[in-house]
Amino acid sequence: MLQIINHENGTIISGDEALLQRLPEGFDPTTVDLTDFRIDAHNLAIAYDYATYKGLEAIKFYSGLKAAYIKQQELALASRRPVVVEEVEETEEETEEV
Repeated sequence: MLQIINHENGTIISGDEALLQRLPEGFDPTTVDLTDFRIDAHNLAIAYDYATYKGLEAIKFYSGLKAAYIKQQELALASRRPVVVEEVEETEEETEEV
């Protein structure tokens, strides 16, 4: 059973280990064409269900969608974290007018 857990420290997706073991060695999920597919948890769950009985191409698609979903969630999480800006002291050379 697939579990997708989003929390303040990131996203955890579990329950798909046996399915992903069926992928060929060295398969890169970022090469999957996701054009015209909405990347969200709902579609990820549907893709997982489909992959459990449709074969290798469906598993590859699920793997690509999962990679894109995780990246999307990491970017969303990063945009909510506060940015720490360090103050830099100017030197006399930097403050002179050219």
